[in-house]
Amino acid sequence: KKEEYCENAECNETNDLDTCCVEKEKCKDLRCGSNFSNDPTKDEIYCVNEKCNIKNDRANCCIGNEVCEDMECPKGFYNNEKNKDRKCYDEICDSENKLDMLKCCKECTSVENASEYICTNELDSIATTCYGSYMLVNGECEGDKEIYDVSFKLDGDYDSFIEDSNNSILLKQELCNLLNLNSSQCDDLEIIGFKKGSVIVNFRLKSEKNDDKKISERDIKTKLDKGNTFFNMNVIDSPNIRQNVKEGEQLLKCNTHTCPYGTRLKENPSSVYGNSNR
Repeated sequence: KKEEYCENAECNETNDLDTCCVEKEKCKDLRCGSNFSNDPTKDEIYCVNEKCNIKNDRANCCIGNEVCEDMECPKGFYNNEKNKDRKCYDEICDSENKLDMLKCCKECTSVENASEYICTNELDSIATTCYGSYMLVNGECEGDKEIYDVSFKLDGDYDSFIEDSNNSILLKQELCNLLNLNSSQCDDLEIIGFKKGSVIVNFRLKSEKNDDKKISERDIKTKLDKGNTFFNMNVIDSPNIRQNVKEGEQLLKCNTHTCPYGTRLKENPSSVYGNSNR
């Protein structure tokens, strides 16, 4: 403000600061540019000139972002060695930032039957948690039991059947008797639920692989074959059997469902089988 006059014959800070001076921008006003972030400890430091710019002020106002080598990739991912020197999006590499994840981390190779696994490169994945009855042994998931998910259809009336909350308990006991299961084996049989379409029964059975009394797929098919009588009803179709289905791929029960406005859950929703696993 060279053309402005001071209040008195001599200028002084007390009377003429606002008239004669313009405050410079501070480091916090500088946009540091790609791969750099504002240094929070320098926010109140003034730039060289009235306006901050990268050429004059970045060295004093900014710090370089971390590089991918500094990134702590989440479980199930490993650091991408190829990009180890590339800068992260912000001052600190962040696994919650999709851009950082895409640049710095790669997904581990999955381990069979493992729900969680870790690695340091694409070739050394080891399991940390296993699905279902699989056991964690030296970084691998070994199955000590065969798991059967079974669905079969009976010719009864679904609405009448589902009204009786005891049917789930009684049906499980009759299945145990039908398949000649001992008490321990019966404990490993779970009634997943029921679906409409006459009466569709869904259950899961775990059977010891090395047990002399283990249950086979053939045993289940023979006992529940089309035309057989079960629970005072006739089996309409041969049972559908899926072996070693992973957790998370099972269909959910209706008690996990939120009904829309104006409707309510049916009776015994924990015994009713949905149409998806979501």
